[in-house]
Amino acid sequence: MASTDNVLTTPELVSLIFEFSTKGSTANGMLVCTLWAGVGKPRLWRELAEDDIDGLLRLIVSWTYEPPAAPKLAVNNLTKYIEHFVILTLLLQIPRLVDWGRFLQYSSLVYHLSLDASVQSDKMNRVRATVLKFIAESHPLHEVFPNLQTLTCIAEEEEVFRPFIAVLHSGVTHLALVVPPASEMGGISTPVQSLFSLVYLEFYRIDIFDDLRPALAVFQQLPSLAIIVLPSQAATYAMLETLSKFPALEEIEISPSAFTSVGYRCNTKHPDSHSFDGCAFPVLTALTISGCPNQLSQLVDDENFPFHVQTLTIEIVQCRSDPVRALQKIAAKCSQVTNLTLLDTMDAVPSPFSLLRPFVTHNLTKLRVDAKCPLSYALSEIEELAQSLVMLEYLSLDYLVQETTPIPFNPALTFDHLPIFSRHCLKLSQFEINIDISQPCGQSLSDIVPFSALRELNLLGSFVYFRDLFNLESAATLLSELLPSYCRLTCEATIPIKIAGKAETTMVPEDAGKLNVWDTKRESIT
Repeated sequence: MASTDNVLTTPELVSLIFEFSTKGSTANGMLVCTLWAGVGKPRLWRELAEDDIDGLLRLIVSWTYEPPAAPKLAVNNLTKYIEHFVILTLLLQIPRLVDWGRFLQYSSLVYHLSLDASVQSDKMNRVRATVLKFIAESHPLHEVFPNLQTLTCIAEEEEVFRPFIAVLHSGVTHLALVVPPASEMGGISTPVQSLFSLVYLEFYRIDIFDDLRPALAVFQQLPSLAIIVLPSQAATYAMLETLSKFPALEEIEISPSAFTSVGYRCNTKHPDSHSFDGCAFPVLTALTISGCPNQLSQLVDDENFPFHVQTLTIEIVQCRSDPVRALQKIAAKCSQVTNLTLLDTMDAVPSPFSLLRPFVTHNLTKLRVDAKCPLSYALSEIEELAQSLVMLEYLSLDYLVQETTPIPFNPALTFDHLPIFSRHCLKLSQFEINIDISQPCGQSLSDIVPFSALRELNLLGSFVYFRDLFNLESAATLLSELLPSYCRLTCEATIPIKIAGKAETTMVPEDAGKLNVWDTKRESIT
């Protein structure tokens, strides 16, 4: 009992406990005693999202939020709803000294601030921006959150964007924002100039025809900026030409939501003229390139292209040209790549193995293939892939199922492919794959060699797409032979599976929001 008391009265140990608690649990824990309240308060206020921001702002400003019920109108026997403006009443008055002191006390505990721009939050974002403007009348906004390190501002409206950008100061290290219009460049240049510690910059949602370069130019002289994350299809030759002038840039990445629905056609008759100078990308280690095959070829033909990069992401945009020759050229010139991501955004035909074959001679330790269409890899091609890339530690073979994709469809990847990787990829520790689980394994269980180092197998949407066509018992039998006892099994549906030698494994949704079919189909597979 004494040892338990010591744990619960030691601030460092209580802080460790709170690290694994939700905000609600932390708030309840703070009611236990003064010690717990002192430990929990910094953790409770460390990260603020929309609703949390409201709680902070209400310390000095009050408002009411009364969304009226939407009336119904019958039109041609169809019921339609008329959207009404939300009734908002702001009570703006000079806060009392004690309230202002409490506000500054809590705002100084904020390290991460996040503002979304969903349809539901647009009106409230305007209210939050109005309150910030009110605060700015008496206090500089860059002093309101003195310990702020991360700001995520996904807001496009000028009246929302400007006040939140104004909270930036020299201590901010991570910034994520929607690309502002050209008219707003002057509004962000002043706060951006103070971001001497900024390391990470991410841009959200840009139309493929918008020019991101004016926004990038504002950040060009920042001395510590090492990582830039671009939207899909934005890492073009022209964009990279601008980024090549950033002195400390180490990584050019692409947003995790890789694919965009915007079509793209390149001008093959009159290609754009770009070039890198001799001192381009002096410390770059990770690079993303986007374009049609002709543009990709033109890009790597530049003698100052950073061929020394170790991490390479290639995004092939929609085009009629065959990309294989361009990929062969890239593979031949970028021989030091050990971490490869191949994003195939072409949606006309299944993604063939020929796109990946040029890189199987590389000493890859990480490989991710993501396509808009199912991967069309024959059994012999998978064998070639596994035999060639024996040093793989991470492998992801995925494709995007859209609302228009017929279910079920017929991808080439099945259970028969898993034992191939277990036989050859002895260092593989994380494996993600979308397979047709309706096809039984044709290999004898006695011939199967289990994975030797695998710690996680993620079957992604396999159980979603083929919800009525699989046999849980046969799947569990195969997986019990393939997986080590410590391996974690996950997928994008909740399915309990009993695997021999292991406790019951529940495959949990890694990203349920990724697939619109998940919510409507999961009952069919449980």
